[in-house]
Amino acid sequence: MRRISLFHDFGGVGERFTGIATTRKILKSNEQMVERVARAKLVAINYILNPANKKSVLQTMAKNLKVANPERIEAAYLDIVDGLPRSICPTVPGVRSVLKLMVELDINPKAS
Repeated sequence: MRRISLFHDFGGVGERFTGIATTRKILKSNEQMVERVARAKLVAINYILNPANKKSVLQTMAKNLKVANPERIEAAYLDIVDGLPRSICPTVPGVRSVLKLMVELDINPKAS
């Protein structure tokens, strides 16, 4: 059985759309890619939450989800926005988890 590791939790417990998981092998072998994915997710969250981008987000959702009904797209958008964290700053437990993982994977033994 492959083990999947949560390498960053962008929100609190129970929030949807906020975590990213990977295998230890990828985490160890491709740190830059993992960092780029996490950074891209942060940019996407900020873009979606910015009210100035709502029209663009709705158009993208309608196109990619292949839904023509504007009310359904609006409801899905509101559900997604409601599930995203307002603050994308890591929590203290989240930072501790990342530091612990860095030590366990021998990425940075001084992180303990």
